[in-house]
Amino acid sequence: MGIANEILAIVPARGGSKGIPRKNLHPFRGRPLIDYTLEALAEVPELAHVLISSEDPEILGHCSTLGMNSDYKRPDHLATDESPIVDALLDGLEWARTRWLQDFSYVMMLQPTSPLRTAGHIREFISALESKRPDCLVAVSPMSEHPMECIVTNENVPGWRYLVPPPPGSYGRQAYQGSYYFINGALYAASPRFLKEESTFLVPNRTDLFEMEAKYGLDIDTPEDLLR
Repeated sequence: MGIANEILAIVPARGGSKGIPRKNLHPFRGRPLIDYTLEALAEVPELAHVLISSEDPEILGHCSTLGMNSDYKRPDHLATDESPIVDALLDGLEWARTRWLQDFSYVMMLQPTSPLRTAGHIREFISALESKRPDCLVAVSPMSEHPMECIVTNENVPGWRYLVPPPPGSYGRQAYQGSYYFINGALYAASPRFLKEESTFLVPNRTDLFEMEAKYGLDIDTPEDLLR
């Protein structure tokens, strides 16, 4: 079974959402958004410890119909717009330690807002955890717009500036240096110690990167995203 048995997979799925009401149950391509994540997890049975983190009875009931049953219910004070997600994950971790009577090497977060993430990506991510044993691993995708071709304006300051200044005298990407990625939200994992110390997954030079093709990195955040 390898490292998979040392991983607690958590699907954070609170009932509220600012951008899209009831987002986790909202239809995406004809099906509830959360279904894509649950079905991908169902294809990775080696992940024996999966927790749905929600305060919402309707969401918990829906997940149960798809075989994701749990007695865990996220406390209401950890399900507000202002609640740090890491606090909710650590609460779920403590419940799971008691429920399954074991410690975990990693907490893996799979957000329902990443419907195009596949079981294959999850397995590759687990393999990266097993081979590298990083403190933290986060999925990223290459940026489609190069930062050296992007500009920033400020209504309080006249003019504009490059997001990342291109090399002097460069014309075209052949002269650009560096690789640029965006954090696509599809997969996160960290050791419990890392999460407790940092209260985040994202720490420069400590968080390792797991690259995914951009076409799988869709992150549903606005109503327009639901049409993609």
